Amino acid sequence: MSSRNQRFFELEVLVVVANTDLGPFPGELVDELQELNKTVYPVDTGGSRYVGGDEAFPSLLEMPTRPKAQGVMVDLPRHRLDDVVDEMQELQLRHLWLLRPASPKTLVRCSELGLEVY
Repeated sequence: MSSRNQRFFELEVLVVVANTDLGPFPGELVDELQELNKTVYPVDTGGSRYVGGDEAFPSLLEMPTRPKAQGVMVDLPRHRLDDVVDEMQELQLRHLWLLRPASPKTLVRCSELGLEVY
């Protein structure tokens, strides 16, 4: 039986969200996920058009719809996380992996929305 965290990595289509205005994009993470044969959509809320040679999207709402994303990994400060949660709700995405801590308020909201937070 796989652990809860391992189940996240059973998802095939993942999104990595960061902001290059606030720091470097976690390109190594994107590379590692691609090496695991995952489809990865980089989302740069800072506006970069490319991350490590891959097209980056300004928001979850502007990603391609096929293949549909299944999980979202976020490397943003806690005050920028709520916008991502709103977009996840709109797209009915339920799996959120946080690379930085979230505020207690955001974690309660995620629970209320039925998001699985890793």
